[in-house]
Amino acid sequence: MAGFPPSDPSDALMMDIANDIGVEWEQLATYLNFTTAEIGRLKMDHPHSAQTRTFNMLVTWRGRQDNSVNKRQVLRQALTDVGLQMVADTHL
Repeated sequence: MAGFPPSDPSDALMMDIANDIGVEWEQLATYLNFTTAEIGRLKMDHPHSAQTRTFNMLVTWRGRQDNSVNKRQVLRQALTDVGLQMVADTHL
């Protein structure tokens, strides 16, 4: 079966998470090691849609991770660490 390993959040799951993150997406991006310039680029590329910015940030983050990384676990911890425990509990 093609696709991502079971520990990888799917695009659909990341869209659901993006819907629920809201304005905290920048804090999450910083926690996930995005630079200020990368965050600025996401804002410029999608100035009217926080959901799209967040989704693209999450897709980029997923693509940067080594295949051995349990991405769901890392994302869950990141969400928890930035105060988004409810989002983590709901989706991961």
